[in-house]
Amino acid sequence: MEPPDPSSQETSGDEHPLKVSCGIILKNGKILCAKRLPGSWDDLWEFPGGKVETGESPSQAVIRELYEELNIRVEILLPMPTVLYRYPHLYLQLFPFICRIVENTPQIAVHEEIRWLNPDEIQDLPWLAPNWSILSDLKKLLEDKPDLLNG
Repeated sequence: MEPPDPSSQETSGDEHPLKVSCGIILKNGKILCAKRLPGSWDDLWEFPGGKVETGESPSQAVIRELYEELNIRVEILLPMPTVLYRYPHLYLQLFPFICRIVENTPQIAVHEEIRWLNPDEIQDLPWLAPNWSILSDLKKLLEDKPDLLNG
């Protein structure tokens, strides 16, 4: 699957991005990927997460969201580069974090499906557009620090 070109995206002119955090959850050499429910952006994959609430830091948001969405407690191992992406109707600021599970097993609640995939398998999925930047950064990071995959 080829990533869309973010420079070709039009914007509504709103310069206040919606802040969203997501978790790149690593375990036993695999990465947790989540398929969205039918509706907006259905059949596309993402790293689980959600909106940063008022008074909350992006790192606090990812910990809360992963508990709400997957019933897991995580530890953040490190932040990844922030992604800015413009949809026609939305300006998004995405804060990705490399995480490992410290409690519970992921349960499906707000996704159609979740999969544990090897790094070379995730490129074949149809991803939400902002996630392509994360995938590129993740590939470089794992080349430099392959032991991270063990979570």
